[in-house]
Amino acid sequence: MRSLALIAVSALIALLPLAVSLAQVSEDQARQIFETAGCTKCHNGGAAPDWEGTKEKIIEWAQNYDNIDEAVSNEYGADTYDDMMEQMRSYTPGITDDQYQILYEYFLQLFEEAKQQAPPTTTTTQPPAETTTTQPPAGGTATATATACPTVTETVTKTKTVTKTKTVTKTVTETKEYTVTRTQPPVPVPKTMYYAPAVAAILVLAGLAYLYLAAFRRR
Repeated sequence: MRSLALIAVSALIALLPLAVSLAQVSEDQARQIFETAGCTKCHNGGAAPDWEGTKEKIIEWAQNYDNIDEAVSNEYGADTYDDMMEQMRSYTPGITDDQYQILYEYFLQLFEEAKQQAPPTTTTTQPPAETTTTQPPAGGTATATATACPTVTETVTKTKTVTKTKTVTKTVTETKEYTVTRTQPPVPVPKTMYYAPAVAAILVLAGLAYLYLAAFRRR
């Protein structure tokens, strides 16, 4: 009897995720879990989008991608939607399995509903965002031990080389005042000028002598 009870309980536990997935999760129910299970520690509009911002992001994914796995791979950097949700779970240690399953189903349901309402669009492939994330251990259920929000590190290095060549031609006129002193050689004096005084003296003496003789004769 006990074994039958254990089998029944095990079956109910195994079917619980299926029952949750089959039922439509209401937004109020998902939002209440989002706000009370610790999700808003990171999803506060600063480190990560808040409730409304998260919804808008998922709706945007539905408009640009064919399926949610492709959207997560290109926009978040995880391989699949399951991988992303497991990472979110590791950042929220206080969340229960049932709460996690409800959020898991609601966001998936939101993507599918937005996909049906969105007009056909061309799939846009964008490079994965560079984020630093912590992957849960491979195999089995991830043990939620992380309590801090994920850290996103982005380093941008810009190098700009500018080469400028400028040629300037200037014409400068410089005026200087200066005094030139020239030394000229003496003007040569004709040799006849050296004899002129002697000749004049001789003529004067001759004239005096003549006068003297003329006067003496008259006596």
